[in-house]
Amino acid sequence: MTRRLTIRIIICLLTVLLAFKFGAYIGNGEQANFPGDFWEWLLFTGWPCYLAPAFCGILLIITTLLCRDFTMDRSAFAPGLWLLPVMAGLVGLLNTTESDYASQWMLHFIGAFAFCATVWIAAANDKGFPFFFAATIGVIGLVACLHGWYQHFIGLEEARQFAIKQMTERGLKITPVILAKMEQTRIYGNFIDPNVYASHLLFCLPFSLYTLYIYGSKMEQPKLSSAVLTAVGAVLYLCALFWTGSRGAAIGFAAGLAIAVWSLKTVRNWKFRWLIPLAALLGLVALAAVFVLLKSRDGMASASARLIYYKTAIAIFLKHPFTGAGIGEFFPWYLRLKPV
Repeated sequence: MTRRLTIRIIICLLTVLLAFKFGAYIGNGEQANFPGDFWEWLLFTGWPCYLAPAFCGILLIITTLLCRDFTMDRSAFAPGLWLLPVMAGLVGLLNTTESDYASQWMLHFIGAFAFCATVWIAAANDKGFPFFFAATIGVIGLVACLHGWYQHFIGLEEARQFAIKQMTERGLKITPVILAKMEQTRIYGNFIDPNVYASHLLFCLPFSLYTLYIYGSKMEQPKLSSAVLTAVGAVLYLCALFWTGSRGAAIGFAAGLAIAVWSLKTVRNWKFRWLIPLAALLGLVALAAVFVLLKSRDGMASASARLIYYKTAIAIFLKHPFTGAGIGEFFPWYLRLKPV
C-alpha cells in the first residue's frame, strides 16, 4: 500500500509540474537553461525543456523498480505509440541544421513515451490509480481554466498597463505593432500561445467534468449536486475556450461532442442517427465563421497565410520527398519560398 501511494504521489506531482512549469515547452517557448535567481526560477518562471524528459525518464525507472506485480497484455503497446514520431524523426535528422530544435523535438517524444509507460505500469499495478490520475488532470484543468478567467478580466489589462508604464519610463516609442499586440484579448493561461492553451483545455475538459460529477455524487442531494457542479465546470471551460479565440479548438470541441453523442446508447438505435454528423459539420462551419468575425482582427489574413504555409509545405515535399528538409527547417524554407 505504501508503494502504491508513493507512486501515486510522485506521478501526480510530475503531472502538475508538466502542466504548470513546462507549459511553454510544449509550444517551443524560450526558457533559461540556468536560473538567474533561484527562487524566481523555482516559483514563477518556466523550467528549461531538457528537464521534462529527464524527469519522465527518472520517474519511469522509479516506478519500474517499485511496481513488480503487473503483467503485460495487449494494452502495453499503447505507450510505444509515442516512439513512432521518434522513429519517423530519425530521417529528419539527415538534413537538419537546427540541432537544438531537433534534439528538443526528439527528447519531447521520448519523454512522452517514458511518462505514458510510467502511467501504464502504475495503472497495471494499482486498480485505484486511474481515478486518482484522472482526478489530478481534472483539477489541473480547472486551475488552468480559472487562470484564463483571471487573465481575461484582470491579467491582460494589468500586463498591458505594466508594459506601457515600462516603455514610457524608459523613453521607448510605442509603435502601432507593439500597441496592437498589447491590446490583443486572446487568453493563453500559463502557455505561450492561445491555441496551445485551448488544446490543453480540450484535453482536460472531460477529466474535469468527470471529477466534478463524482465529487458531487458524494454530497447531499447527489443528483442535484453532480448536475450543478458539472454545469458550472462546463460554463467555465466553454467561456475560457471562447476567449482563447482558437478556431481549431472550436472545431475540435464540436467534433468531439458529435462523436460523444454518436456513441451514446440511446442514440445507437435512433432512426435519424445520420443527422448527427451533418449537424456537427454545419456547427463546425458556423463556429469557424463566428471566430473569424468576432475573435480575430485579421481572420481572413490569417486564413490566407495558412494557405501560403500549405503551399510552402507542398513545395518542400516536392524538393525532398524521401528525407524531408529536416526537423526545424520549415521556417527557413518558408522564407525562401513564400511569395514576395
